[in-house]
Amino acid sequence: MNLEAKIKERKNSLSFVTTNKAIKLGEHTIPIGTDLPVEEKDMIKVAVEKVDFELAKIFRNMCLIIGLDKEFPLFDEYKGLLEKSLKSPYDYALSLGFSSTEKGEQIDALSFFKAAQLFDDNYFVNFNIGRVYYLLYEQGMKEALSLARYYLLASYNMEEKPESAYLLAITNYNLASYQRAHEFALSALRLDLDGKMKDEILEYMPMLEDKVYYERGYKAIINGRYQEGLEALSAISDQGEDNWRVQFFTGVAYRAMAQYQNAVLHLNKARDLNPAVADIYAELANSLLSLGDIQVAKDELVEGLKLFPTDISLILNMAVAEIYDGKFDLAEKFLEQARKLEPEHSDISTVEVILSEQKRG
Repeated sequence: MNLEAKIKERKNSLSFVTTNKAIKLGEHTIPIGTDLPVEEKDMIKVAVEKVDFELAKIFRNMCLIIGLDKEFPLFDEYKGLLEKSLKSPYDYALSLGFSSTEKGEQIDALSFFKAAQLFDDNYFVNFNIGRVYYLLYEQGMKEALSLARYYLLASYNMEEKPESAYLLAITNYNLASYQRAHEFALSALRLDLDGKMKDEILEYMPMLEDKVYYERGYKAIINGRYQEGLEALSAISDQGEDNWRVQFFTGVAYRAMAQYQNAVLHLNKARDLNPAVADIYAELANSLLSLGDIQVAKDELVEGLKLFPTDISLILNMAVAEIYDGKFDLAEKFLEQARKLEPEHSDISTVEVILSEQKRG
């Protein structure tokens, strides 16, 4: 069940009863006809045992519903009742949040911390909202991760503290935003993060730095800044070089710079590390064709097509290889296969032009 479904389920677990008499709350009175939120189990208890609803539970459920749903029709009324009836609705909601966290009831905890935020939007409450979202992410609710980062960043922007920096390093890492993760890891250390969290950051810092160099490198390469990308990728440690993506983008950069021998070297490493990526075979074949190694290029494409028989790039590359090998009939067959798969593919016309020019000699 995803996060949205879990929140909806929790909202639907509440029922509403309409007061048939006025309820005095200090200087404030809940008028007759007010809908109050009640847990289903409490509804059953009242019906069977003929007891009154507990006011503390009513307040608790008000916090729960306004934390879960700002669009709830009675949102303003419940918020006003809590403000008038409780000495500190912020402290009350905050304590409910901590209690729910300890019980492992993270959806409840989230709603209570969000209710507390309605009364005082500060570092502490934003940090705890972000922390609960991260706990929900760890429970398998992937969409909670970006929400965790949002609230943790809000808390960090209010007040730079090592705990929020530490969690921001983790959330950004899990969102594959390695540069930001590295920045927050350094910030956590600068802010005197201590204990096990500091040891964890220090242990993973070398790997994180490799991720940062990779992120810089591949982004530079896909944006055409090949030398800059190569310099970043070359800074990766020996351990990080075992990543097929590092070898792949290094090969792509060398091919774009017409350094085909180097391209083949790195693309071969990428294929050996992960032979199940179609783009590796396509890039490798292109580099080999540029070196005039037509048969080796065809061999690589054959291996790629065994794994990805309908990959349009591999099929078109095979057509080009057959053209350069002088086998125009076979090239036409691969072109026809490509047309059937993706008749509007932009590279088909390019290969058709190559075939026409080679036929004319």
